[in-house]
Amino acid sequence: MIEGQININVQRQNSFVKEVEITSSRPLHAAQLLIGKTPKQALTIIPLLFNICGAAHSYNARKVLQLDHHNNDDLYQLLVLAETLKEHLLRIFLDAPKLLSIEQTDTDLPFISQIVNKLKDVLLPHDFKLQPVNQFIGTIENYLEKHIFKQPINQWLELASTKSLFTWAEQTDTIAAQSIANIYNNNWQNQGQCEIKSLPKLAPQELLQELNGHNAKDFIAYPTWNNQPHETTPLTRQLDKPLVQDVLAQYNAGLLARWVARLLEIADVPSQMRLLLTEPAEGPEQNTIPIAQVEAARGRLIHRAEVADNTIQNYQIVAPTEWNFHPRGLIVASLKNINIDNTDEYIKVANLMINSIDPCVGYQLSVD
Repeated sequence: MIEGQININVQRQNSFVKEVEITSSRPLHAAQLLIGKTPKQALTIIPLLFNICGAAHSYNARKVLQLDHHNNDDLYQLLVLAETLKEHLLRIFLDAPKLLSIEQTDTDLPFISQIVNKLKDVLLPHDFKLQPVNQFIGTIENYLEKHIFKQPINQWLELASTKSLFTWAEQTDTIAAQSIANIYNNNWQNQGQCEIKSLPKLAPQELLQELNGHNAKDFIAYPTWNNQPHETTPLTRQLDKPLVQDVLAQYNAGLLARWVARLLEIADVPSQMRLLLTEPAEGPEQNTIPIAQVEAARGRLIHRAEVADNTIQNYQIVAPTEWNFHPRGLIVASLKNINIDNTDEYIKVANLMINSIDPCVGYQLSVD
């Protein structure tokens, strides 16, 4: 399993942040271990190398290694959605109680940790049937309504203003609701606000030029587009939602907007799953350029492979963590814009902000 750590050092003077330094010990070129393997061998190795977001990595690998069968494409997209849901729920139920001093409650963590495997059990048997999949989606929906929203998901999705959001948060006893209420009651809504620089759609041919270039290793470690770092996060995926737009209008792209985006993404999962079942993709695409991109829990994941004579000659991965935790990127701007005098409170809000952007590995925060 690939591990490593993000190290974040913040130098402050009173409420002013002088400098934020980001370093990483993530083994960014571990995909090179796949060189010399057959595509089928690689597909068994990749989930072991990338335990976190393994479904998203496997989905991209099937694409770039020409192992994706179109009839199964929507099924693997369902697994990516289930994995996204799992990762977001773990951040809420495991991290929020510690970060916000909220009492942990019985949230059936074993169910969360097994969401992807349980969905595999009903998705991938040879006698695949639609009814068990729909039943499992219903189980997910019921779980979210009980443990996150305390109301029908469609009803919660009708919230379109910060006023209605705060009313829900104050009247609901779930960890998710208490987290929003805690941010609001501490007046942290706009802490960490910064300009949103959404990662644009990346053309495969342009990506190929970057990954073939002499600076390919630097692009993987410190990716930029048009010489600028960008972010790829749940917030950039939820910018069209009325609730996000209202939060941004009042509090800019700060702590509240990022926590709300995660909740919106959670709420969207059941309907997105049903849409995949009812409206499958049209016709197989010719993968003439061996590059695949998928929206994983933390952002856009990119794979590129070169295969000859059924042997992998090169394999490259650009992960969302490297965009979002770029030394000149999102997390640096966010931490610089936390304006709090008290060091302990600054550390608390900084951890909340890091959690909302969410590296896929552990991190160490030091504040001087």
